[in-house]
Amino acid sequence: MKYALFAAGIVFAISLYSVQPALPAIEQHFGSPLGSAWIGMSLPILGMVLGSVLYPLWARDVGRFMGLATIIGGLSGIASAWAPDIALWGMARFAQGLALAAIPGLAMAAMGALFTGRVATMVGIFTGLSAIGAAVGRMSTGVLIEAFGVPVALTAVYFPALLIGPVLLSIKARVQLPRPTYQMRQWPLFMFGATLLFVNLLLSNLLPYRLTELGMSVGAIGGIFFVYLAATVGSGSGGWLSDRIGTLQAARVGIAIAALGLFVMALDSAIMLVAGFAVVLFGVFATHAVGSGVAGSMGSGVAGTYIAAYYIGGGAAGIGYPLLLGHGYWAGLVVAGGALVLALALGQRALLTPRVRTDGTLAGQKS
Repeated sequence: MKYALFAAGIVFAISLYSVQPALPAIEQHFGSPLGSAWIGMSLPILGMVLGSVLYPLWARDVGRFMGLATIIGGLSGIASAWAPDIALWGMARFAQGLALAAIPGLAMAAMGALFTGRVATMVGIFTGLSAIGAAVGRMSTGVLIEAFGVPVALTAVYFPALLIGPVLLSIKARVQLPRPTYQMRQWPLFMFGATLLFVNLLLSNLLPYRLTELGMSVGAIGGIFFVYLAATVGSGSGGWLSDRIGTLQAARVGIAIAALGLFVMALDSAIMLVAGFAVVLFGVFATHAVGSGVAGSMGSGVAGTYIAAYYIGGGAAGIGYPLLLGHGYWAGLVVAGGALVLALALGQRALLTPRVRTDGTLAGQKS
């Protein structure tokens, strides 16, 4: 069960984020206006929000539930690849996101049961491997679209979900989750999570358009998204730091690193954009690993709500980035900086919850 959870996280990230570097190319494929591909990022995230809240109410056998959801997500993704227009593409992506919502929230809650005393570290590994999936998916999509076109490329990217789903279904050792509790008094934690994906997706949605303006092809842009590997290192570092200096201090370090990355991106050359974005990813994912560890320690209801809030932030970025396209890349950096300031302001109330000791470590963890 442990290893299958990590594989599911990789497939989830590949499926959800792979279209990002190809947003301009997808608009060209469908003959749609600039910025219209936002539906392919925002609608699946809306599905993620709905599923993340509802699934903990229904799912008891985590393996079977996640396995079925992964298969449905793969089939929906392949259907989106062959959609005749951008509206149907967006609707199929919504179904894909709705199915895949079963993976992150339930996996975090399962890790809380499987890795007692090491939740932050293991969630950090999970989010780190998910970041690898996100990087591989983005890189592969750009290269495959340039070589084979949109339908074939997306089919190839979404197919691994059909391989992992049956593995999850066949697992004998299963985690039975208790009935979840939803604690809206943890709203600072949920808003904290929302700011993190907002920063991530706002910048990564805008980046392909800016790099296209600088003359780069869709294949080259996809290849540049290898920088998401920095998120893998950041995720592992966030869990490691949380175990050693406490959740609050680890989150503050992550936010400071992300802010440094924004300053580098402000130099606005192709090299500085990519290098700065890598630094932002490291900091944001380190901070997300901390928040995820706190949420996962509080059960599937809080973990699911945290994930829902996290993706609400991503949905807001998907809706908002077309509005910023006409105002230059600086506008996106300013808005992302404001979101980091909000995360910093929320940190103490978000992370020093009743389940966290006053030194900032998770209850049950070694300090």
